Amino acid sequence: SETASEFALYSDNNSIIEYADLPQLSTPVIRNIKTYIDNLYEAVEMLNLQYAIKIIKDLKHYCIKNKLPLIEVKNVGILILNICIKQLWAYNFLEEHIFSLRNNFCTIIFECKNIEVLFKNLCDITESTIKDLTSKTKYQGDLIDDIENYINENYNKELSLESIAATFYISAGHLSRLFKSKKKINLSTYIQSVRIEKAKDLIATTDMHSYEIAEMVGINDPVYFSKLFKKFTGCSVRHFKSSINK
Repeated sequence: SETASEFALYSDNNSIIEYADLPQLSTPVIRNIKTYIDNLYEAVEMLNLQYAIKIIKDLKHYCIKNKLPLIEVKNVGILILNICIKQLWAYNFLEEHIFSLRNNFCTIIFECKNIEVLFKNLCDITESTIKDLTSKTKYQGDLIDDIENYINENYNKELSLESIAATFYISAGHLSRLFKSKKKINLSTYIQSVRIEKAKDLIATTDMHSYEIAEMVGINDPVYFSKLFKKFTGCSVRHFKSSINK
C-alpha cells in the first residue's frame, strides 16, 4: 500500500512491508507527540531558537524510533508550521506574507520524500520564524518600560493583554510571561493597580461621584470598580474619601 511504501522509508533496506506490519499510533505515542508540540509552541513564543531546534530534532528521533508513517509525520509538520504562522500573525506580520509562507511551506512539507529532509525543512521554517519575530521585538527591559508608560498614558481607555501585545508587535502569551517575569505581577493586575491609583487621586482632588471616577479611569462598571477599589485599598470609596477629609 501507499502507507506501507512510506513506512518503508524508515527501513535500512527500504523494502516494502505489509500494511498489517505497520505500527498503530497508540495513545501514548500521540500523547508524547502532543508534548513535543506543546513544548515547541512555548519555545517559539519565547523566541528561544536553540531550544526550539532541539525539540524538533528530538521529535525527529522519536518519530524514527517509533517508525511513524511518513504521512503522519508530515501532518505533525503542518502542526509545527501552524505554530509559526500563529506567532507571525500575533506579531502583526502582513497577511500576504503569512499566507504566502504557509502555502510555500505546505508544498515543501508534502513534497518531502524522506524524514531527514522533512525535519531539515521544519528546522528552517522554525528558525526563520523566530528570527523574524526577534527582529520585531525590542530589548526586553526597554519593552516593559515602554508598556508601563503606555498603560499609564492610556489607563482611561480600553486595555487588554491582546491589544497591548498587538501595539508592541509581540504575542499575547509572550507578553504575559515576560511582564510577569520582569514585574512579578500579572499585566492585568498592573493595569488595575494603575487605574485604582488614578482613582485615588481623583477622589482626593475632586467631588466627582464614584461612578464618574470609575468611568474616568477606564472602568465602565461602577459595581466592579467598587469591588476592585476595596480589593486594592482595603476600604470602600466612601471610607477612603472620609479618611482624606478628616
